[in-house]
Formats: sequence, C-alpha cells, structure tokens
Amino acid sequence: MNVKKSRKDNRQNLLASSAIPQMSGKGVKSENDLRCQLMCCQDQFGRKNNRNHYGSNDHHEKRRQSIRFETKGIVVLTGFEEPVVANIYDIAPGGVSFVHADKKNINNVDLKMEILIYDSHTDFDYFIGQISGRGKFMELVSDPINKLPVWRYGVEFSDIDSPQHSRLQTCYSLMSYRRFVAQQAVMDNSK
Repeated sequence: MNVKKSRKDNRQNLLASSAIPQMSGKGVKSENDLRCQLMCCQDQFGRKNNRNHYGSNDHHEKRRQSIRFETKGIVVLTGFEEPVVANIYDIAPGGVSFVHADKKNINNVDLKMEILIYDSHTDFDYFIGQISGRGKFMELVSDPINKLPVWRYGVEFSDIDSPQHSRLQTCYSLMSYRRFVAQQAVMDNSK
C-alpha cells in the first residue's frame, strides 16, 4: 500500500536522515557550513519530493536543472500596452515562473521585468529592477485555492550584466539561508 506523506513529514525525514549533518552545537562552524548544508538539503528535497501545487506540470519539473524556490512575490512586465503584474510561482538563478489570469503571448519575446520577492515568515523582501528575460513557456493550470484556471509562464533571464547577476545571486542566497534558518527554528520548537 502506497501512503502519501505530507511535505512536513518529508522535510523532517530528510533533515533527520544521515545524509545531512545535524545542525546542533559544535557541528556548525560558520554561515558557509550552513549554506552548504542548506544547498544539500534543498537539492535532495527539491528533486526527490518536488510537488507542484498549480496542477500537473510534470514535464517542466523533469527538465529543471537548478534548485528552485516556491516563493511569494510579484513580477511586473513592461513592454506591453499596459504593464502586466503577476504573482511569482518560483524563482531560480536562471529564471522565474509566474501565474497570471490573462493570456499573454510571451513565448520567444524579449521582456523587461521588475521583481519583488517577499516572505512574511522570515520578514524578507528584495527588489531586483530592470531584468531582461525571454519567454520560454506558457500553460493553463488550476489555481490551488479557488480552482480557477490561470496561466503559468516561464521566463529565462538573458543579457544580465554583472551587477544584476550579483543582485540575483545575493537574493537567492539570502532567501535560501533565511528560509533554512526559519525551518530549523520550527523544527527545534516542535521537539
């Protein structure tokens, strides 16, 4: 019999496994150690137990080469008659995906974006302005809350200069580290 486990159970099992060093006392020496362990945790958890809550988009999950974080945020696309404001679905160093109620043809179109990422659990917010990107895919999916159809879009970052690349990497590192610390606090409080 196949029993589904919740994400919390999967996360607890992964953190308790011997593949990841325990995060207590003398085992952690610096922030770099925490970040390395976080990346190990996210890599194992994200690839083995990735669950898409916007419908059955398994064909996109199989092609992913990088660790992606489901996050809250907004992206503003300029270059249309009116700016398009959409909710971010997930973000990675190479691109972003977002959902929007209206269908916009962005496949193979060069876009300019403003990205604001926020997380109420960790009091984290971060703004990245004037990012260039190119539309990669769009598909109709179901919103998990109200079950209405929405469009999910994927955009690959392109023509990123050094300061923009640095801001993206900083955002990604901060988001990873803060989320990991918050998860550890929850785990410690539940014991």
